Amino acid sequence: MAVPRLRELECFIELDPSRLGRNIKQAASIEGAFRFGRSVLPDNMREIDLIVCGTVAVNLDGARIGKGGGYSDLEFGLAREVGLVRQKTPVVTTVHDLQVLDDKLPVLVHDIPVDVIVTPTRSFKRIHNCKGRKEFIGTTCRKRRLMKFLT
Repeated sequence: MAVPRLRELECFIELDPSRLGRNIKQAASIEGAFRFGRSVLPDNMREIDLIVCGTVAVNLDGARIGKGGGYSDLEFGLAREVGLVRQKTPVVTTVHDLQVLDDKLPVLVHDIPVDVIVTPTRSFKRIHNCKGRKEFIGTTCRKRRLMKFLT
């Protein structure tokens, strides 16, 4: 998981199940992750095989609205840039049924689409209509934004 606000050089927390033992549930919170995980540089991480991102609203095209800070997109872009995330790495979000909208949502070139939506009553897989969008992350625009956040 990424360190909140990505302000550290060691901007990811490694949660190694073999080191967590009985603390695995506590490590699921931000506080627990800091307590039981270890800070690592992106270059010292293993490939990420699944991303779960927070979402305020999502539609069946896979467009999502986060909290407005762009941090999920930034984390994804950074991980993609250093080879931790691949084009086919699934992006999942969990929301309440009311957060799945029929409306068209605004999408920018750096916004990551979700591949799977899970609600308490249903799930949707490989839903987005913007298959190539993940390839655009890591562009010069993304790098400039990353540098702005890190300085």
